[in-house]
Amino acid sequence: EFQTLSELWKRIAALTDAFWGIPKTGGALAHQDAAIEHAYNMDASKEFIKRCHEAADFANGEALAIPADIANATSDLLRIAQDEAWKAAQYPDPFDEASGLRGPASTAFFEVRGQNLRKFTSQAKVLETQMRQYIQRKLSNGHDQKASAPG
Repeated sequence: EFQTLSELWKRIAALTDAFWGIPKTGGALAHQDAAIEHAYNMDASKEFIKRCHEAADFANGEALAIPADIANATSDLLRIAQDEAWKAAQYPDPFDEASGLRGPASTAFFEVRGQNLRKFTSQAKVLETQMRQYIQRKLSNGHDQKASAPG
């Protein structure tokens, strides 16, 4: 059980890192070489999509081994990531002229991405706390049972 939660958290953490890496405004400095910047954005979007699929596949495959409240919180968290993964697949480099995102559409795209990133990060912290509390309860209960067992 602890191993399953540990593995789930590793995948959520990798997804969080990848989410922070996808193209967004106000993030990293742009590379002076547009081709390098474009390649970086494309790779970052692919990595995010991959991590999203890995986390969702694991959570779905282990759903019965994950406590219900943690599974539900994970599902809610992954919905945010899956929405962005769909956008990352559609617009892997939203700064590229070929993406078609210009003017108000571009502004709206990046505003929503920023909101989703903040919401995802916040919910991931809540999930981490839930997981830690669950593990602590389980460890405490196991210790209490051992202490009260007749010897």
